[in-house]
Amino acid sequence: MNIAAALALTACDKPAPSLESKLAPVQVEQKAEIPEWDKYLLKDYREYNALLPTIFQESKRTGVPLEYLAIISLTESTGKGGQRFEPKFKQKYVDPNIDKFLPVFDELSKNDSSLSLDVFRKQLATSTGPFQIMYLTAVELGFRGSFEELSNPRVNAKWAAEYLRKKGVSSATSLKSALTIYNTGSPNGKPHAGYLDRAMAYRDMFSEEHRDLFPVEGN
Repeated sequence: MNIAAALALTACDKPAPSLESKLAPVQVEQKAEIPEWDKYLLKDYREYNALLPTIFQESKRTGVPLEYLAIISLTESTGKGGQRFEPKFKQKYVDPNIDKFLPVFDELSKNDSSLSLDVFRKQLATSTGPFQIMYLTAVELGFRGSFEELSNPRVNAKWAAEYLRKKGVSSATSLKSALTIYNTGSPNGKPHAGYLDRAMAYRDMFSEEHRDLFPVEGN
């Protein structure tokens, strides 16, 4: 057998390439994972929407339902924050008990010589941030930062969630009870006029009907 014939025979012995080997591997496009807070996004509530990832993290950390934290931030400030001084709160809870907060004042004033005791008293009686948590409440929970630090949305969300956790709020707690606890400090308290109605109105905004009418930007 000559060389040409041998080469031809060898070529015939080789199996034909399969169809699969001729095709380039198909890359399956993976869909972006939808975050768990996606259904709580609301159109035209940019500050609140930006806070949702933090709210989600604090919900996971404390066990307080994400929906409850979302609704409270909306009810308190539409997620925008701000400050509100409460003179009656100062007279009832701050002034008679100022001695127990003096160690905190002493530590803060070491780093901020411009902080006076009068300003500190007023800060203790002021709610701040998207959750409008009282500075006094955060300090009682263990926060040792400044009033300005507590106003940071992420820090604010952490201590609001911690407050609800310490009050025993969990997935077993009704929304109405959680709202009442946050607004009054007790499940048996009497919320401020319109507070529950306003909260329930925000809850309705998470409904499919509302989202069909007012779709979230970008979704």
